[in-house]
Amino acid sequence: MSPLKRLTISVLCAASLVGTFSGCKRPWFSNNRAEQAGMPAGSATSPSPCSISFSGNFVNDTAEVLNDEAESKLEQKLDTLKSAGKIDFAVVTVTTTKDQPIADYSLALARCWAIGESNPDGAAMLLLLAIDDRKWHMQISRRMEKVLSNEEIQEAGSQMTPYLRQLNYPEGVQKFVDATINTIAPRRKFSMPANEQ
Repeated sequence: MSPLKRLTISVLCAASLVGTFSGCKRPWFSNNRAEQAGMPAGSATSPSPCSISFSGNFVNDTAEVLNDEAESKLEQKLDTLKSAGKIDFAVVTVTTTKDQPIADYSLALARCWAIGESNPDGAAMLLLLAIDDRKWHMQISRRMEKVLSNEEIQEAGSQMTPYLRQLNYPEGVQKFVDATINTIAPRRKFSMPANEQ
């Protein structure tokens, strides 16, 4: 898709408030398949999107805000989602996207990783948190745009942001992931095991 066509994709964002996390969503497209190609401000710098390697794990905590237990539990849940729902859901934290808008950074990462291409319909999502920037963004594939609205993503975000403000990133991300899975499971006609809910 040409850069001009990508620019015409509508973006719905929540208003950014000083001192709070804000977020939005935008789908990504390419040849009818989905692609995923408590820190003080100004601490470390984040890698560029395509320099973050995808190792096959769905959780990539480059900002180091998730403890090992939370990361392992989240990874297990997202692996189960892949098996049960044929959906890839990646969670990535970075310190900052620098001068690049978080939506553009997220889109570049989604395209670099090509997550979802092994799924029958390319279903995939990517949640990006930029810690020092105090922003989050949900990137979704075309297929997922049909089952998950911007309003529902914002609602999941509203469950996450109180924890982010308290620097409780593990609990906040878990709330967002759970709310998202609970919304899409009946529409995609799958269920998660009881111990993963």
